This record gives sequence, structure tokens and C-alpha cells, in this order.
Amino acid sequence: MRESLDLPALPGYLSIKQAARHLGYSETRIYKLVEEGRLSAFHGGKTILLPKEEVENYKPKPTGRPQKNTPSWRSTSLGDRQMTTLIVAQLRTGSFEAIEEKLQAINGCNHISFQARLTVP
Repeated sequence: MRESLDLPALPGYLSIKQAARHLGYSETRIYKLVEEGRLSAFHGGKTILLPKEEVENYKPKPTGRPQKNTPSWRSTSLGDRQMTTLIVAQLRTGSFEAIEEKLQAINGCNHISFQARLTVP
């Protein structure tokens, strides 16, 4: 005699195994989500059933601690992301002015901010 009887497939509901397969989680993880109340479920005999629509619409919480305040160095005053590129090049004597002019031209058309610094070894 079988220990547990499988319920017939109910339209609109998934078993723990089916939900785990659908979400790519282990069955233990699905049990924990149900226990935490993040997925609703009900018992049908010895089987726990989850609404299919809820499983399909489940969105995991982002990992890690949520950020409360964005650090000032993380964004510009305009709210844009900043990207910094450091270019290190050896220049011939007298060519710094030509490079600086080209960077100024780029700065004027693309809203790029740059800072040039000449260091002599």
C-alpha cells in the first residue's frame, strides 16, 4: 500500500515539487517561502498546493542589505551615474597642448568632463 496518495492535478495550482521546478529552487526553499508567508499555500490532504499565478508572479527579494542613502561620490549633481576613465600615456615633449585641445573638443560636444594633469618622471 502507498504511504501517500498523489492528488490529481488541479487546474491553477502547483505542488511543492512543481513550484520548485518552476522557480529553480529546492523544495526546502519553497517550504521556507511558504512558512515565511512570501508564497501562499493550502493543504490538500498531505500535499501542499500553491496558486500557479502566485508562483509565476513571485519576485525574489534582492540579496544583501538595502541601501538607504546613495553616497555623494556615487552620483553627480544631475543624478547621473559617473564614469571615470584614467588614461596614462607617455607624450613627446610639446605634444601635451595638442592632446589637451582634442580633449577640450570632445568635452564640448559630448558633455564629458575631464581633468588633465601633466607629470614629469
